[in-house]
Amino acid sequence: MRLILIANSWILVCATIGFIWGVNRFFKNKGPLYAQLVVCGIACMMFDRLFQVIYILTQSEMRLGFDVALLSLAGAFLFLISANYGQIDSLVDDGNRRFIPTRIISLIAPLTMLGLYSIPFFAVDILNIRVGLIIMVIVVLPCSYYSFKHIIIYDVNDGLVKSLRPYNTMVLIYTVFVCMEFISEYMNLTHLYMAVTFIQGLIIPFLVPIVRKGVGKWTI
Repeated sequence: MRLILIANSWILVCATIGFIWGVNRFFKNKGPLYAQLVVCGIACMMFDRLFQVIYILTQSEMRLGFDVALLSLAGAFLFLISANYGQIDSLVDDGNRRFIPTRIISLIAPLTMLGLYSIPFFAVDILNIRVGLIIMVIVVLPCSYYSFKHIIIYDVNDGLVKSLRPYNTMVLIYTVFVCMEFISEYMNLTHLYMAVTFIQGLIIPFLVPIVRKGVGKWTI
């Protein structure tokens, strides 16, 4: 339990740094809504870990399955979806048939995530955990779809999505590591759990400078 507390505290600290950094950069200076949504997502990641740390400290155990922390994490992905889908997807994909191959290829990401989430889903026969995993699948699939789509799609708007490819690549990696955390957590793979949570902590604060660099290149 001590290692799990350290892992969640590490992500909490990193997410807090990312949130403060993002607020200072994109809210005080009135940055693009796209970047502000990313910062809101980081805030949800922070509250997810805050709940986990408080629960471990007060109950001396890890809360598994559907809970407030999981809803916070799901909220993080909803904000990331809103940034990609709500803000720029219609600008780079106008529904033209020429983008059909891109849309089909982009399905690789959510199908891969679905396969990964099926591992803990079928490994643990506990309703509360399965409900939580279903909720995560609902938000992770579209998040991974649009992130991957905006990595591979042909950029017709003067670098609108090209400048965000590093950011979307990091989001896609983060999405995979969140799933790996569930796998290691529910299957008692402690070393894997520590590794994936450590990497998550590294990724979260660096979403801010990466997205800042991306939106800073927009010319439309």
